[in-house]
Amino acid sequence: MDFFGDAAARARSHPYHHADFSPGAPGHFLDDGHLIPWADMNSGQRRAYDEWLRLNDTGRVFAAPDAAITSGFRDAKNIYSGHGS
Repeated sequence: MDFFGDAAARARSHPYHHADFSPGAPGHFLDDGHLIPWADMNSGQRRAYDEWLRLNDTGRVFAAPDAAITSGFRDAKNIYSGHGS
């Protein structure tokens, strides 16, 4: 199993659900089920990765944690003074 789950039973958020990001495509940005490091991606892979992140189903999975963390820190400022009290 890779980072995105079983490639054989691809969720809509799995890169291989889309032909443009599958093995053999110019935008294929996975290596053995793991993301290729950004520094090692070519321009086509970087474009495909950015496009994939903006897909509606993908964004719901990968953007929501970021929004929740940001919201949590913003809400904490209203509760904690930061003075060690």
